[in-house]
Amino acid sequence: MRKARHVAARRGCFFVVAGPSGSGKTTLLAEVRRRTPDLSYSPSYTCRALRPGETPSQNYHFISRTDFEQMIERDEFLEWAIYNGNYYGTSRHHVQSLLRQGKNVIKEIEVQGMKQLNKKRRAIGGELVSIFILPPSLTELKRRLNDRGTESQAKLRQRLKTAQAELKSVELFDYLLINRDQAQASEALARLISWHST
Repeated sequence: MRKARHVAARRGCFFVVAGPSGSGKTTLLAEVRRRTPDLSYSPSYTCRALRPGETPSQNYHFISRTDFEQMIERDEFLEWAIYNGNYYGTSRHHVQSLLRQGKNVIKEIEVQGMKQLNKKRRAIGGELVSIFILPPSLTELKRRLNDRGTESQAKLRQRLKTAQAELKSVELFDYLLINRDQAQASEALARLISWHST
């Protein structure tokens, strides 16, 4: 009588996407999620104010700064960062629970958070795949931010300064994706996710 072989359940992949403000990462993420309905999304926790059109728990989990800092103390984040004066973080429990179920997870993070995740690759509970979205040029990045019409000139200058600093961190990521054309870039991102998911 042959012994039954134990087959380990497949763990999911954790896809993290980052890039400077104006690179188009949020739009690409939304398109890939639309095209890949079985891809789970993990909203970030943040202490910033709710913006028009945002839905709590769908876009972000909005909590107070005090609550966020208490979660840091309890080690409840896989990664966290301060961006433009506000905290952002990834729930350890939510992501690891999905990965244990064999689900693939995608989320947007800050470059600061990627430094933390790279130190925790083995402890995450699934394959970590990191993608950095690049604009075609700083000139194009500035145009995109200007076209938003939502920033003061001071905020715009700060975002461009932050973007230049973030571009120096591309070596932290597994893949670089230049977003020259939204349709082509979303197709490339979807193919990358599909390749790692099989």
